[in-house]
Amino acid sequence: MDSSLECGPKKKIRRKLVKRKKVVDPVVRVANAVLGAEGKMMVFTGAGVSEESGVPTYRDPGGIWEMFDQKAVGHINGFLGNPLQCWRFEFELWKLLRTVKPNKAHYCVAEMERWGFVHGVVTQNVDGLHQLAGSENVHELHGNEMRGVCLRRTCKRTYTAVEIFKGLGWVDDGLNIIEENVPPCPGKGKHGKKRRGDSDSSGSDASNISSDVSDTSSESSVDYEEMLEHPSRVEAFKSAPKCPSCEGVLKPDAIYFGEALNNNVKKNCITLSNNSLCAMVIGSSCIVSPANKLPLIVKSKGGTIIEVNPNTTIMTPHSLLHLEGRAGEVLPIITVTVLTISSAQAAVLAILASALQPPPFESSEMDY
Repeated sequence: MDSSLECGPKKKIRRKLVKRKKVVDPVVRVANAVLGAEGKMMVFTGAGVSEESGVPTYRDPGGIWEMFDQKAVGHINGFLGNPLQCWRFEFELWKLLRTVKPNKAHYCVAEMERWGFVHGVVTQNVDGLHQLAGSENVHELHGNEMRGVCLRRTCKRTYTAVEIFKGLGWVDDGLNIIEENVPPCPGKGKHGKKRRGDSDSSGSDASNISSDVSDTSSESSVDYEEMLEHPSRVEAFKSAPKCPSCEGVLKPDAIYFGEALNNNVKKNCITLSNNSLCAMVIGSSCIVSPANKLPLIVKSKGGTIIEVNPNTTIMTPHSLLHLEGRAGEVLPIITVTVLTISSAQAAVLAILASALQPPPFESSEMDY
């Protein structure tokens, strides 16, 4: 052999077996978490979901608090001082909301509830869009501004905003606005203040979370019955819309700043959280307390939190997964994936059940 062709001693080439980490699509991981909850998933929604339907937000640039004086029309003291002005604000809000419809996120939540994956919705929104989309077990933590409620303890009847505006003579039966009957719109005022219960805390301490949600020591409990009869309020209440049944004063059925949360709603939300194995937080900044404690109750019980939001929030560090994007774009993908995996699993189980069935017993007549 030609020595010029020799390349020296042969070197052993060691081939390392590289173990590749299996990468699972985040949406598939979310779907598996939903299915793993076995029908005990709570959905927790905030203003971001409604904003995608065209509902104006409160705090963001161009939000409602840039149009109105928050203290005058958003605080319980403002209502007690001038209820008609607050109803004038509600009328402006109704004009914005009457053409608004649920979006894909609302319908996806309703669909997952219909299929048995979601057993309850807790929403901070006050527009009723979850119900319009078909969700049934909805807990409106901050009430509903499309309704009014009688303040008399012995009555408490509710009426739609439209019924109240008709009673005031602001709209006719065809929902046409009667401009000459509508008072002037309140002027622009201060904005950018924190809402009742806003907190900069991340709520990272999971201990005693239920008691945190239950605590209303920082919120005033208003005795409306006493207020209705107080001499200083009589004049202001004269112009307020009245209950057709008892002549009690009607108040928007939403939680004003300075008011305590509805006790029954709050208890139902805590119970739902305690009984959930997964919380899907959608479109919420999670800065409003005590509402932001509810998903943490789920985690404190050993459950998981899934977050869907265009931005990271104070809930992100507590979440198993954060899917970045708008709710109306992300939720349809999640819903289709959940239904696809669930259907595939059901098909496999059906095949296995069929395969494991013993063959039919064939009897034959025997001669004795």
